[in-house]
Amino acid sequence: MKLNLVLLTVLSTVYALPVIKKRANNPYLVCGGSDYECKKEQADACYTKANKCWSTSTDVQSCNELGKLCEEIWTSGEVQVDQIVNSVKSIPTETVVSVVKRALNTFQPSKENVKILGRGLYLEKEGSLWFGLTDSGVEYKFNGKSTTISLTADSSAASTDNPARIVILADGELYKDDTVKSVESEFDVTFETSGEHIVRFMKVSECPNGSVRITAIKADAEKIEPTADAEKKIEFIGDSITCAYGVDGTEGTFSTKTEDGTKSYAYLASKQLNADYSMVSFSGFGIISGYSTDGTRNLVSTVPQYYDKLGFSYWNQFGSDITQLKEVSWDASQFVPDLVIINLGTNDNSYMQNVKGDRAKEEADFVEEYVKFIEQIRSVHPDAEILCTLGIMGQELYPQIEEAVSTYKAASGDEKVNAFKFNQQNINKNGKGIDWHPAPQSHVEAAEELVAEIKKLYGWNSDSSAVEPVATTANVKPVSTTKGLPPTSTTTKAPPKTIPKSSTKAAPTGVTTKAPPAVATVTPDVPISGATPATINTFKPTKENVKILGRGLYQENEGSLWFGLTDSGVEYKFNGKSTTISLTADSSAASTDNPARIVILADGELYKDDTVKSVESEFDVTFKTSGEHIVRFMKVSECPNGSVRITAIKADAEKIEPTADAEKKIEFIGDSITCAYGVDGTEGTFSTKTEDGTKSYAYLASKQLNADYSMVSFSGFGIISGYSTDGTRNLVSTVPQYYDKLGFSYWNQFGSDITQLKEVSWDASQFVPDLVIINLGTNDNSYMQNVKGDRAKEEADFVEEYVKFIEQIRSVHPDAEILCTLGIMGQELYPQIEEAVSTYKAASGDEKVNAYKFNQQNINKNGKGIDWHPAPQSHVEAAEELVAEIKKLYGWNSDSSAIKPVATTANVKPVSTTKGLPPTSTTTKAPPKTIPKSSTKAAPTGVTTKAPPSVSKTSTTKGVPPTITTKAPPAVSKTSTTKGVPPTITTKAPPAVSKTLTTKGVPPTITTKAPPAVSTAKTITTKNLPVSSTTTTKAISTKTIPSSKTLTTKTIPIKTTKTTKTIPVKTTKTTKTIPNKTTKTIPNKTTKTIPNKTTKTIPVKTTKTIPNKTTKTIPVKTTKTIPVKTTKTITKSQVPTVSPSSDDYYSCAYNDYDCKNRMAQKCYAELNECWSRPYTEELGRECQEVNMKCSKIYS
Repeated sequence: MKLNLVLLTVLSTVYALPVIKKRANNPYLVCGGSDYECKKEQADACYTKANKCWSTSTDVQSCNELGKLCEEIWTSGEVQVDQIVNSVKSIPTETVVSVVKRALNTFQPSKENVKILGRGLYLEKEGSLWFGLTDSGVEYKFNGKSTTISLTADSSAASTDNPARIVILADGELYKDDTVKSVESEFDVTFETSGEHIVRFMKVSECPNGSVRITAIKADAEKIEPTADAEKKIEFIGDSITCAYGVDGTEGTFSTKTEDGTKSYAYLASKQLNADYSMVSFSGFGIISGYSTDGTRNLVSTVPQYYDKLGFSYWNQFGSDITQLKEVSWDASQFVPDLVIINLGTNDNSYMQNVKGDRAKEEADFVEEYVKFIEQIRSVHPDAEILCTLGIMGQELYPQIEEAVSTYKAASGDEKVNAFKFNQQNINKNGKGIDWHPAPQSHVEAAEELVAEIKKLYGWNSDSSAVEPVATTANVKPVSTTKGLPPTSTTTKAPPKTIPKSSTKAAPTGVTTKAPPAVATVTPDVPISGATPATINTFKPTKENVKILGRGLYQENEGSLWFGLTDSGVEYKFNGKSTTISLTADSSAASTDNPARIVILADGELYKDDTVKSVESEFDVTFKTSGEHIVRFMKVSECPNGSVRITAIKADAEKIEPTADAEKKIEFIGDSITCAYGVDGTEGTFSTKTEDGTKSYAYLASKQLNADYSMVSFSGFGIISGYSTDGTRNLVSTVPQYYDKLGFSYWNQFGSDITQLKEVSWDASQFVPDLVIINLGTNDNSYMQNVKGDRAKEEADFVEEYVKFIEQIRSVHPDAEILCTLGIMGQELYPQIEEAVSTYKAASGDEKVNAYKFNQQNINKNGKGIDWHPAPQSHVEAAEELVAEIKKLYGWNSDSSAIKPVATTANVKPVSTTKGLPPTSTTTKAPPKTIPKSSTKAAPTGVTTKAPPSVSKTSTTKGVPPTITTKAPPAVSKTSTTKGVPPTITTKAPPAVSKTLTTKGVPPTITTKAPPAVSTAKTITTKNLPVSSTTTTKAISTKTIPSSKTLTTKTIPIKTTKTTKTIPVKTTKTTKTIPNKTTKTIPNKTTKTIPNKTTKTIPVKTTKTIPNKTTKTIPVKTTKTIPVKTTKTITKSQVPTVSPSSDDYYSCAYNDYDCKNRMAQKCYAELNECWSRPYTEELGRECQEVNMKCSKIYS
């Protein structure tokens, strides 16, 4: 009887779970709860049948039912009723009660149960809530401990490139920031304690990239209830600025993963005003025209036509349901605002900048249509205040907005309409988002500005603390997982401090771990083949547990180790079989183009060589046998491209220990040579994927000398000037100003933490070297080759600053030997280094400073890396050479076998995987957004060409460039006619919906953020490499957007590519250019399109420039579009027989870019022909003159 009662209790609990109605005849529920292989097989069979149903049947209900059968396979802990009965029979009576859990009830997302945020439509028939606009979603409260939101995404929102981004707040604190991984998902929220809790679920990416539907909400409560409405309501109508486009990025291509509406000025202002909000905003949209640069109106992308709709998406489909958001009417009575704020006009201005007719007429049309839009809003919201704004990304059309407001008020007598001009974003102060969109701080400032105006106009109250970043988790137990269908077994982890990071591991694991303090929680591994489970402990990356390689800063509050310099990382030993390193990458290090490169050595053998794939990653190392093992984890790419933090180290051991310090320590200070820039490539564009510090002469020499090392090296840096070819000093890229810092990165951000490496002081006592080796001067020489004044004076300055740098080093390392070197890529400034050493020694009496000249790399013998940097064998030879000198000077011992290439794995079982966690795991990730992917480059300025190698008088090898400057670092600034903020920048155009388009190239007029220490940057000229006589042109791929006519792209300079490098010739100041990242750009007519009537292109990935003292003016307001990812080759056959004169090249009208394009093609064809002839010094001068002519065509 007692057993029957228990059985009844269990069965009652099962039937009380109305999550999915259980079917006793579900043929796929045959697997044990942890038998994931079985579940995968059943799921494969079920989903195959379901997919066939969707593709062949019109019976939607049957296909839905089949889909639910499939879903049940993966539902945690749920099995067939008869399976529960059988399991109960085998459980002792007294323990049965332990399996009974609080019942989960399922609720429909109707307005009786949830507060709908923004525009959402409850579909009675499906029992789901449909929404897509920025920051739309639901908020509800319940009395319990856990809840789950079941979500269906449309075909766009479930895409890989631009998935819907989801943010969940639990009791007002950030709980989850993730993207939709599959069409069907579940988002779990579990609190630490049972009680009344509030959950807010938002889609924070914009509507044109897709929509979602909440199909059910489960909770361990009898009911869920909508939270109370706020006293005030605001409706925001806008474009990409309101969407917070690109707010979580600074460089690269937009993705919805970088778009977060909770960082938008609109969301922040609503929060500060304690107001409910609704956002009706679409990137690239306007009043009379969406984004357009060819002078024709983009009629598809105008807001008024969609204002009365549920939203706008380029395509949305749920199974067989292809009802489009833009076809569904919106009932304005569902959200009645007290205030409507319009922020449109930036994209209209992009059209008017290039209008072919009378701009005054277009402006008049804009005023007329703006008045009609105000009337449209007033017709559905008769009592609302209306505030018409503009200015964050350009104020050009604000006078027309004021005119529209005045016109409307005069005609209607309606005094509840006003205009307000935002201040333009301060990029130099706050940084920028992708495609020059506002950075997080610019949104904060715009919100504060808007709130102040609202208080002044309408007397509303505000809470100034509300615009702070979302707080960290409080009473929230961060164990949420996103269950994609079909999922794998998930292991959920609570991260340290800030944000819950969920990690999905391959089944079977089924172990839930919690981020611990020092030696965290112990969790059992799932047994494999009956093996005894091992105990996994978690350790902090402190110096008590690991040996820190190079410069690393342990952050007590976060419990993480922060590092970024080449070959920095950790090394530790443990007695066990497996270990895992948990890593967080900053926004730059997790980028697609230049991710951080990671190398792991296991017992001294290469175990893993990979790049960071997401913001959160885990690197597993498993040995074949248990025992004492040593693991070395290194970031082998350089610091300017980003940094990482180790957040935890796990191991099946009771402890991990730092390995012993070496007897000797060496600090290397250098440029791209020390970084091993381009060592894993020979041709093409540099990427961190081709950079490996373990192949650097510095690492190899340290290894041979059995010495610990620290590398302080940055590509393109020097003593008095970084890489520069225009004769002006590059003051940003000098090492001495960052020598006492943790590192240097152009931008690094971890979630809301925007502390910059270059602002963090380095404690020199953490690494006390026996020897400091300086290898700088190659980039200084690039500047001196082209100096406009007296080179002798510059050389004297170099000597003076070099002496000061020695003094700076001596002040923190009083006992170290200092060895000043140069020569691997050119020896021109070595006499000045010798002079600096002599001067310092004479003044100080310090005899522990010496100079050493490297042999120049032998390219004919060893080959070359990217941009003529040393190949692996050249690094090996430089290391051997350096070791010999160190032994001679200081009597150190060495192991000559140590510089052999890293061996393959020995006792290492190469099963390590990089487990990418959600790429955007915090809502405050600055720097990444837009719609389609696109790329842009700056308009042709001295496009690079291929020049033959120079012949050095000191070299016996024919054709070896005697002096090649080290790689220019990532650009910090783009040239501009105006200091500070881009005068006219249109908001991002949305995804394409059209066929082909022809892009028209127009150089932009946009300013950029220059880093501290210098004002603005000067565009770098060309860089020429000795190659063949043909020039290959890289083009930028573009994506089109719907428009009334074929539209062209607007180039917005962002991350400017490393442009040029010069090969100095010893006996002359004539330079030969080496092709680097940029090549000759010739507008291409091939574009990526999305079918529709019209097209709109969105440029993205731009070129990099090296910042310098002066600015280069790029022609006005319109942009030059350079198509990407296709190549165009110009051969000798294309060279005209008769070259036009300079006058012909400059004969085009100022704004006639078609003409300028033709002239540029002719000029560069002439330049190609010039370089194809046998090289002489006279020819070099002649070709350089042609190059200068070409570079001036667009200016």
